[in-house]
Amino acid sequence: MAENIHEVFEAALSLPAEARSELADLLRDSLEQEIRQDPEAVRRAWSEEIARRQREFAAGNVELIPWDVVRARVSRTG
Repeated sequence: MAENIHEVFEAALSLPAEARSELADLLRDSLEQEIRQDPEAVRRAWSEEIARRQREFAAGNVELIPWDVVRARVSRTG
């Protein structure tokens, strides 16, 4: 499946910018439709992601960045 995804992506890159934008909109809309159909699945996915991040933090595998540092970085790029 991963090869097919990359093949589709490579094919999409050959489209003009306007067509790629339309394709991105269609894909986003399809995801939003799934969310509306199964909000419980979205809740479960977020719960799993939160648990994964908590495990990474507890294991010392991530470095936390203080909010003031993040805010300063965003201000410089924004």
